[in-house]
Amino acid sequence: MIGSWLQASAISWLVVAILYPNEPALATSQAGLLSAIQWTPSLVLSLFAGALLDRVSRRITLLLSQITLMCVAIGFTLVLAFQVASFPLVAGLAFCAGLANVFDIVARQSLVPSLVPRELMPNAIALNTLAFNTTRILGGALFGVVAPLGLTSIFLFNALSFLGVLYAIWRIQIPQPQPKETNILEDMKIGLRYVRDNKRVGSPILLLMFLSLTVINFQVIIPTFAKFALQLEEGGFGLLSAAFGAGAVAAAVLQASLAKNRSFMIWGALQLTGAVLLLAWMPTIWTAGLSLFLAGSGMNLFTVSANSAVQLHTPDELRARVMSVYSLVFAGMTPPGALLSGWLMSVLGVRGGVLMLGALGLVAVLWLLPSLRSLTESSNPTKPS
Repeated sequence: MIGSWLQASAISWLVVAILYPNEPALATSQAGLLSAIQWTPSLVLSLFAGALLDRVSRRITLLLSQITLMCVAIGFTLVLAFQVASFPLVAGLAFCAGLANVFDIVARQSLVPSLVPRELMPNAIALNTLAFNTTRILGGALFGVVAPLGLTSIFLFNALSFLGVLYAIWRIQIPQPQPKETNILEDMKIGLRYVRDNKRVGSPILLLMFLSLTVINFQVIIPTFAKFALQLEEGGFGLLSAAFGAGAVAAAVLQASLAKNRSFMIWGALQLTGAVLLLAWMPTIWTAGLSLFLAGSGMNLFTVSANSAVQLHTPDELRARVMSVYSLVFAGMTPPGALLSGWLMSVLGVRGGVLMLGALGLVAVLWLLPSLRSLTESSNPTKPS
């Protein structure tokens, strides 16, 4: 994950600081377009991936997706080494990564309940998030140090890091799926029907969809805010990314250490949207870093609670299909969310666009607040009809 975060930062910086260094509006819109291209496969294929992964080996799926992602890192290395970087080439590689991530994300999300007891699932999800965001900090901090030496070494390091990932997947004990009597299309409909009819699953997913569309677009917000609102270079961008990751880690540590499952869904959503609103007004790197720290912790408080609620109220036989809907609204909303973020920041200015995104996210939270308050974490999951 350190390599993946380094690569994510390198791609964003490649667009805003190397391809379009003197064109703020174009750089902002292209950064949004690139993110949309990368995550469009999640929007289109997540439901299919969920139905498929309830049928096929998750080990083989994970191995193939990770090999594809390693090849993408090698591709970026070669593009920069031969100095042929262009937006179409970068976008093509990002699309390939997005295609692999569709199956990789759903497989990993649906795997967690197979590895830990049900009562420890919220802690396990929080620990997974802790590892995810600890490496976000390390990746952001390392990017500020390594980037001035050249982006090529970052992509090469990420490519080599997949060797350890492939070994870990090969060693882990992954249960095989049970045979299915229905076809894939029917399986997709059953999963969607379960999410629609089960409020304890549907409400968190609905709010996640709105927040992913508006405020959870930091792969666009942070680099453009750093470059064009604060006029920072690589080190400043890395510091802001690390501040965001530090907030996410703090929230994950809190949730992983709780003896009892406790939901921070509402508080996290309000903190996330409020922090994005504050970011729009921040005049220095330090005040912006504080806002991003609060945004990172709020995002994790919300997403870990939402993920736990969905996992706890989903039966095993529907696990991959329901988590594919979760992935659809989390990762699949990234393309329209990135385009919306890029468009708003190019039309209203970076600060005005961030302010509008925070306001839209807050409206969604307030709208769904009554239904979220009625949810409890202690109910037993219901079986599908």
